[in-house]
Amino acid sequence: MMIVEVPDPACVDSTSLFATAIAHARAQFDARLVATRSWKMPSPPIPILVQGVGFFDFLHGQTGAAPNGIELHPVTDIIRDPPPCGDVSSDRLVNIGDALLVAQFDVGLRQCGLTPFSHPVVCDVNGDGACNIGDALRIAQCDVGLVSCAFTCAPFTCPSMTSTTLGTTPRRPQRRRRLRPSSTGL
Repeated sequence: MMIVEVPDPACVDSTSLFATAIAHARAQFDARLVATRSWKMPSPPIPILVQGVGFFDFLHGQTGAAPNGIELHPVTDIIRDPPPCGDVSSDRLVNIGDALLVAQFDVGLRQCGLTPFSHPVVCDVNGDGACNIGDALRIAQCDVGLVSCAFTCAPFTCPSMTSTTLGTTPRRPQRRRRLRPSSTGL
C-alpha cells in the first residue's frame, strides 16, 4: 500500500505547474468518492491507477504507509479501470501494436502520453524503470505466445520537458583567416 493525497485545488497556488492536473485529479476523485478526514476503504474496492509526484515522508504510524515512507503528493491523475500492464494504446489488449508504439517511443517517433501512446504508465513491463526496446520485445514475445502476458508494471512517468536543463560547452575563440582567391578559381 501507499499513501496518496489529492489536495483541494483551492489550496494550490495558481502559479503551480501542477495546478491544472491537481484540479483535474480532484474532480475525478469528487465525481466518485467523498473526502473525509480519516482513511476509509471504499466498499467494494475500486481499481484505479494514480499518477503523481513522489514524496518521501517520515514514518509516523499512518494507515497504509509504504515501508519506505514514499507517498504520491500531490496526485495529478486518476485513471479508473486502468488498462492492463503493457497496453500503452489503451485498447484493452496487449499486442504487437503496443510493442510497435513502445519501440517508436524509444527511438523518438512517438511523444510520451499522446494518442495513440496514451498510457505510458503501463509501459515498463520488464521492470527496469524505463520504457524502451526491452519492453517492446517483451510485449511482442507475449503477443506470439513466447512469454506470459501477465506483466506487473514498474512505475514509469513521461520525461518532463520543463525540468530539462540544456548545457553548453565553451568554445575556443576561432582565429580569423583571410580568404585569398585560389589560382584555379575554385
